[in-house]
Amino acid sequence: MSDTALPTLSDLVAPRGAAAGERLVRALAWLAWADGELHPGEAEVLERLVEAFPFDDEQRARVGAEIQRPAPVGALLSEITEPAEKRLLLALCQFVSARDERQTHEEVVAVAQVAGAIGFVGKEAQAVIKIADGLARAVSAGTTSLERALVDLVTEIADDA
Repeated sequence: MSDTALPTLSDLVAPRGAAAGERLVRALAWLAWADGELHPGEAEVLERLVEAFPFDDEQRARVGAEIQRPAPVGALLSEITEPAEKRLLLALCQFVSARDERQTHEEVVAVAQVAGAIGFVGKEAQAVIKIADGLARAVSAGTTSLERALVDLVTEIADDA
């Protein structure tokens, strides 16, 4: 298979729809700010996801504002009921928090809070976290691009379901 035949991030996440995209990006923004800062690597992931989901202008503005000033996500997390969306959220949470190679205690706690809130814990959750962590570190090390890592993450998480 040539590189031109490989799916893009948009190809993989757009079918999930804008509502799922909003839930994911809002939760990820909250997590990215768990240590009180939005680091450049975290912002880059969030921006790439905003580009990939099929948001209209109003939704794009709303999630953009949420990235800069995230709201608590407790009620939002209870809306995430689909197993595939739970897997993707947990994977992306770990990816975002590990993206800058400085995963803080607050970020580790936030990932654990998300996992508990969505009821996705145990060995399966640990496997998802391990995949996401490895891909985030590959991007930080410069051995893969952000786009390729996100595509691989979404694909691997879907394949493990």
